[in-house]
Amino acid sequence: MYCKNCEEYLRYDNDFCGGCGAKIIRNRLTVKGVFAEVKEEYLVSDNKLFLTFWHLLVKPEAVIQGYIDGRRKRYLNVIAYVALSLTVLGIYLFLLRNFFPDDPFAAEFNRNLLDGRKLADLTPEQQEKFLESSKKFSNFMNSFSDLLGLIIIITTPINALASYIIFITKRKHNYAEHIVLNYYMAAQTSILSSVISIGALPFVGNSVTTALIITLISLIYIGYVFKRIYGISVFESFYKTILFYILQTTIVFFLMIFLGGIGAGIYFWLFK
Repeated sequence: MYCKNCEEYLRYDNDFCGGCGAKIIRNRLTVKGVFAEVKEEYLVSDNKLFLTFWHLLVKPEAVIQGYIDGRRKRYLNVIAYVALSLTVLGIYLFLLRNFFPDDPFAAEFNRNLLDGRKLADLTPEQQEKFLESSKKFSNFMNSFSDLLGLIIIITTPINALASYIIFITKRKHNYAEHIVLNYYMAAQTSILSSVISIGALPFVGNSVTTALIITLISLIYIGYVFKRIYGISVFESFYKTILFYILQTTIVFFLMIFLGGIGAGIYFWLFK
């Protein structure tokens, strides 16, 4: 008998493959078996998903530093956890679009645009301008949400550069290890933000306030991770988190200018 995953030769009394460690499946697939496997993988307190999420909250160094050091059996690896966070984010966006079509951010934008006035009080020209601006903002928000997962994936290596520079004197992690650190943090903050937002959807009154609360939670979490990973004080983790945000924003800003300049140069070279 051979393993169906890696084709390693197996004895008939083996329960697990000696080559890849996979469990030997001898019986046909049944509904009961599928539910049992789902329960084992996701619904028990010691499964990888639950442990990864919980330990990233209470002792993130166990997950992140463990992965960096090569201890990768107990928790979800960084790629799988990022994929999970994007799935949760997708569920949130699906709920937002299908069950809450009056997007709270768009409603907030419209209220600010009207500035206490009613649409009927505007002149036809003002109404047309208002509707055009409102439509452009809604289209922008839809496009932004469609690309949000991709934005997280692309910008995280930039965040890693920022944290690498800030903690370079610690000489604890190289740039690649900072990428792992930041992807875990990005995935966890994305899951936390999505879960909080889903819970707040039926009660949200002010989307700006909700966004500020989520941003504050993200800042606190990132500072907590820095404190646990590097063993620094609360004050040092606070100001280094602020520096982290400032530096990553600065890097993104100059990168956009650089890429915009290249794009403009290519455009004029091709069409002018």
